Amino acid sequence: MAIALRSLRKIYQAETRAELEKYAGQPESLLLPEHIAYLPEPFRKYITYCGYLGRERHVSASIKWKDVMFRTGPEQNWMHVDYEQFNAVPEPVRMAYIHSAMMGVLPFEGYDKYKDGHGSMQIRLLKLLQVADYSGPEMDASALVTVLSECAFLPAYALQAYVSWKTVIGQAARGQLHYNNITVEGTFYFSNEGLFERFETNDRYLALEGSAYKKVPWSVTVSCYQEIDALKYPSYATATWHLPEGDYDYFKGTVDEVQFNLAP
Repeated sequence: MAIALRSLRKIYQAETRAELEKYAGQPESLLLPEHIAYLPEPFRKYITYCGYLGRERHVSASIKWKDVMFRTGPEQNWMHVDYEQFNAVPEPVRMAYIHSAMMGVLPFEGYDKYKDGHGSMQIRLLKLLQVADYSGPEMDASALVTVLSECAFLPAYALQAYVSWKTVIGQAARGQLHYNNITVEGTFYFSNEGLFERFETNDRYLALEGSAYKKVPWSVTVSCYQEIDALKYPSYATATWHLPEGDYDYFKGTVDEVQFNLAP
C-alpha cells in the first residue's frame, strides 16, 4: 500500500486543465448538415433533433452528475457517490472523478480515465492510501468502448476519424472506434422520434471478486432527457452488466450540468 503525494481530485483537475489548454484558441466552426451527411440515418436524426446543427462544434465537455448510485457487485449494497467527468474529442479522452465514503465513514476517491491511448482506474482511501491501481490491455479496451458509448453524450465523437459507422436494421447504428492499435465496437439504438435510448457492446471486460478479466455484454440506457444550453440532452442513465445469471446494474445517476468548450 503506497502513500500518494497528491489527491486524485487534484490530479483530475490538473489533467483537465492541461486538456483544455491543448484546444484553447482554436477557431470556432459550426456544425453543418454536410458534416454529418455520411453518418447512418438514425445518428443524423439524433444530432438534428437534439439541436446540434448550426451551433459551435464541441471539442470538450465537462459533465457533473447528481444522485449517483454505484455498487461493486451484484450482491453488494448501493452507495451514493459524487461523480464528475471530462471528455475531450480531438484525441479520445474521458476522465471521471469519484468521491464517497465506505460504510458511510471512511472517505475514498477514484479516478477512472482513458487518456494517451490507455485506460486506468485508481482508488484511494483517506485520500492518501492507494488501495487499487488497475491498468493493462483489458482496461485500455474497456475505457475506450466507454468513450464510444458517449457519442450519445458528446456527438462530436461521432464525427472523428477514429470512429467509423454502418447502418443496421431498424433505428440503430453500429459504431467502431479504433485508437492506439485497439478496436472496439457497439450498437446505438434510437427511438422513432430520434432520441438515443441504449448502447450495447460485447467489448468491455469485467472481473468480479478477484476473478480473471473476461468480456461480458454491457449496456448504457438513457430513460429521459432535459434541455441543457438549448440542446436536448440525456438526463437519467443506467449502466448494466449482462451476466449469464442475470442483469447487474451498477451505475445510475442524473446529469446535473454540462458545459461545452470551457476555457482553461
